[in-house]
Amino acid sequence: LPRSFVPVAVIRCVTNYQIIPGKGQWETATLERADQGLAPLLTALHRPNQTRPAGTFCSDLVVLPPQFVLVGKDGQAIWPALPVTGCGLVQGEVLGALAALPWQKVSVRLVIKV
Repeated sequence: LPRSFVPVAVIRCVTNYQIIPGKGQWETATLERADQGLAPLLTALHRPNQTRPAGTFCSDLVVLPPQFVLVGKDGQAIWPALPVTGCGLVQGEVLGALAALPWQKVSVRLVIKV
């Protein structure tokens, strides 16, 4: 993440399942935006990747990293690289900062009926 880039918002798409009255259960894609409280996320994104100490065992656990973009005041969107642990997982500080953002629903799209 370039230090010169100053984001004003974070945007993500969250998939879920929802019962739509009169239409049944659907997989949905919800576009969410957060435009306040970004400082902890930016601090977490500037953390260096950790290295794995020799002899450290990493589990075979696979975790999909969160998908989001940062939007600058000029509308430019950046998909940031996420700092990882020595085992290649996204650092907890990033995940915690994302979870703590005040997300606001922008739109919901029906993807497929379940």
